[in-house]
Amino acid sequence: MWNSIWDIYVKDWQTHTKEELIIQVISIVIILSLGMFAIRILGNKSFAQATLVDMIFIFVLSSTLGALITKPHRIFVALLVVVIILFFVWLLDKLQLKINFLERLFIGMPFVIYQDAVFNEHAMRRNNLTVDILEAVLRSKGIPSLQACKTIVLEPTGEISIEVLPQYEPIKKIYFDAAMQQILKAVDDLKYTEAKLPELNNLYDEAKGKGHKKDLEIPRHLE
Repeated sequence: MWNSIWDIYVKDWQTHTKEELIIQVISIVIILSLGMFAIRILGNKSFAQATLVDMIFIFVLSSTLGALITKPHRIFVALLVVVIILFFVWLLDKLQLKINFLERLFIGMPFVIYQDAVFNEHAMRRNNLTVDILEAVLRSKGIPSLQACKTIVLEPTGEISIEVLPQYEPIKKIYFDAAMQQILKAVDDLKYTEAKLPELNNLYDEAKGKGHKKDLEIPRHLE
């Protein structure tokens, strides 16, 4: 059986002339170069920042170039297809900058899904988000509790942006140095007292199976 399969591959290889194989190699190199050039023109955005238009552009481009690789003699058709796709995406990007309706339609708008300890249930249901997903994102960003957050926004690209409360923001070096000088002076004056932070719900405890604490109001259907 394996010999017969091998013979089929060999016969298929022998049906192609050297010229056809050379054309195939050249076409693959050109088509792949066209694809990389087209994506490079798209900009320096990462896939995490890609909008709906960008993702459709990449999908259509990859599908088209993949089909053209099997037809090496249609290299000029490949060039025409890439040019048309690039022009359409470029035109759409320019129109989005000038027409707010198109921007909202193809890029979308950010959703405030949590603000001042209140969940936006409508926005969360619309985007298929749960509190557990939010907590996973917070843990990945090094934020141990929802109570440390002032505002959580779902961006059009799917990224989640977090505004922490002022008392939980990372301290800048200039403020740290000034605070240390005040602390040292207070210690010298015997007036130093250690500051205590309020107790927070720890998301890592929730991940260990201890559940949500009751003092954080979470709608039951979003847990």
